Amino acid sequence: MLIWAVAWHPAGAQLAFAGWGKSVYIWEPAAGDQAVTLRGHLGGVPSVSWSPDGNYLASAGAFSSEDRTVKIWEPATGSLVQTFQGDPTSLGGFISVAWHPEGRLLATSDTAIKLWDVEAGKVWPTFGYPAAGLAWSRNGRYLVGGTGLLVYVWEPETMRLIWSLTGERAAWSPDGRYLAATSYYTQGVLRVYDMETGQLVQTMEHSWINAVAWSPDGRYLATAGATAGPDIRIWVAETAQLIQTLPMPYGRIA
Repeated sequence: MLIWAVAWHPAGAQLAFAGWGKSVYIWEPAAGDQAVTLRGHLGGVPSVSWSPDGNYLASAGAFSSEDRTVKIWEPATGSLVQTFQGDPTSLGGFISVAWHPEGRLLATSDTAIKLWDVEAGKVWPTFGYPAAGLAWSRNGRYLVGGTGLLVYVWEPETMRLIWSLTGERAAWSPDGRYLAATSYYTQGVLRVYDMETGQLVQTMEHSWINAVAWSPDGRYLATAGATAGPDIRIWVAETAQLIQTLPMPYGRIA
């Protein structure tokens, strides 16, 4: 199975992953065991997201005309507890889901950005564009998503577009001040923006970057390159100094 989505449980004990198959899998890495398989989607699952308390998991249904849904699961029991229906005109279904830090709202993307009140089962007015890699800022004020060549930063409370930045995939720094944005299509450059000003503050070059992550203390950035002989590079975020290169044995990192 081609894996498209992985998400750590907030407590770190479990890992959810999904992809081209129709199921979502929950693993316990320390034990090396599969804890539960969640079945119910009719097509691929390109995105999963845990609720902040770790009790629920949201999954995005895509690539099937019969399944344009977001499903909310209770992994501890394996139960499906809620289903949200997407836009029937969407060709691909939902491409991304992201739980708000406070847990009440769930951001999704199909033909536009939708915010669902999970407790009430209602959807707020839609805004924005179809966007992959949805991610909330730490304080829950901003939502970021990519469309291929641009990363958009919205303020969902007002539905305002705050910034349009070069990139596709983005990752917030742990303190929420900086946004690292990259794209497989933008000439292998990682750009770091100060989100208080929207200014570009740092760049790092790595061929065909298709993934980026901050260290928990915010001091370092990791980038994954996908050319022949793919590697992971570790950078000092403040200075853009390359400090380590980790070769990968095969395949594109996604």
